[in-house]
Amino acid sequence: MESQSKKTSAQIRFRSRCPNGDINPIDAHVGQRITIRRKLLNLSQETLAKKLGVTFQQVQKYEKGKNRISASRLWDYSQVLGVEVNYFFQDIPQEIVNKSPRLLTKNATEENTALLDTPFELTTEAQEILLYYSKVHSSSVSQAIVNLLKALTQSYC
Repeated sequence: MESQSKKTSAQIRFRSRCPNGDINPIDAHVGQRITIRRKLLNLSQETLAKKLGVTFQQVQKYEKGKNRISASRLWDYSQVLGVEVNYFFQDIPQEIVNKSPRLLTKNATEENTALLDTPFELTTEAQEILLYYSKVHSSSVSQAIVNLLKALTQSYC
């Protein structure tokens, strides 16, 4: 019996490339944002690579969108470049979002599509609440905050 963890080349291609083999436009957008920020800081690819602990060739591949950036590596970039992680996704044109391989594939499920229509938006205020909440180390205080928020939503909704 073959292991379920093995992926076919089609599944791998789906994750990282467009169906026609082109670079994922979202990866390219993230790479462009890295390039813009690096240049604004007057950093060479070599200097950035040293700060990240990677080769400058890897930085080149990330900037061109040829290699995907893991979440932890994107976090590293945000720290070195002095930006929030969401910076890399800001100003992403709708036509790029529409070209995402996940949206283009016939295998996209209604569940995945429904996630795109979720009305929940992580506003600046919500991000601030999460930031401060994450700094609470007392379970009783955390529960009190949750109870307060529940009470407030019942009062005003």
